[in-house]
Amino acid sequence: MTFISTSGHGYLKITINQLKKALLKGYIPTTYSMMNKSNALLEEDVDAGEFARIMNIDWKNITQKHQDNINKNLYDTIATNLEELEEYNNKIEMFKNSKVGDKLISYSGQEFTSYGSFQKKSLIVTDVNGKMWALKFSNVDKIIEKKTA
Repeated sequence: MTFISTSGHGYLKITINQLKKALLKGYIPTTYSMMNKSNALLEEDVDAGEFARIMNIDWKNITQKHQDNINKNLYDTIATNLEELEEYNNKIEMFKNSKVGDKLISYSGQEFTSYGSFQKKSLIVTDVNGKMWALKFSNVDKIIEKKTA
């Protein structure tokens, strides 16, 4: 665990496994915290302290680090319960296995075709008009048709 301070805010960086353990103990983070497939950043005002309390962590044992900023584009809104965390992890696995040509549908009902491979948090896709997008996987509802070889 590392506490990261920036010029504007601070975050406690934990692993997804640590987040899962805390959720099992009743921890409910606010939507001001973030996560990706590996880590969660718990904002300092409420979430970091509540996590430390629930997990019985002594702040003296947490590494301190300063960095200029946090690239929030590498993170999604944090899961606030185990079901959301499971859905997030399932989507990551689904997109790791997606292929060029797979048909996708977004939560807004828009259809896309996969054009490239999964990169960090997004997939390169084309819409029905051929326009190319980098679509965050968290905005995709499901793969509706797998491309066959």
